Amino acid sequence: LTPLAFTLTGLILVYALFYKDLFDLVPVARDKVMETMREPVLVVDEQHRVVDINLAARRLLAETHPHISGDYIGLPVADCFPGWPEWIASDDDQPEIRLEVAGQTRYYERLITCLTDNRGRSLGSMMVLNNITRRKQAQERELKLTLERERMRLLTSFVQDAAHEFKTPLTVISSSV
Repeated sequence: LTPLAFTLTGLILVYALFYKDLFDLVPVARDKVMETMREPVLVVDEQHRVVDINLAARRLLAETHPHISGDYIGLPVADCFPGWPEWIASDDDQPEIRLEVAGQTRYYERLITCLTDNRGRSLGSMMVLNNITRRKQAQERELKLTLERERMRLLTSFVQDAAHEFKTPLTVISSSV
């Protein structure tokens, strides 16, 4: 029985080595990439449950949902992000989301990618959130500055027109006197 077991084990190992890349660097690289990324990353399966999450996403969820325990694996992603069903269903041009974090509003740009296997079957989705709060704040400041410039231009134009309108009757009154 032992030679048969060793033969079967050898065949399984050969299959895993050559066809499934048993000793490939992907698992090691995956851990390094996922844990060192500064952007929150969530991997969601076909049943819309959180399958994998990096450290940045854990921090974000801990700040936005303090009532949920620290382990997010297995939770429905809609519990973490209530807008998830709409995000998956639509391909909108506004991939921005707004989150309240510790009393502050943060803006994130979401990128959702479908994950497939070698045969093209869907395995789930991966969502990466890119913090664009500074960019949004800069856009808001630029908009306010543009509106203030336009307001000043209109006020200057009004004052010049009013001065001209008052100057003509005053000239007539002055020449009559």
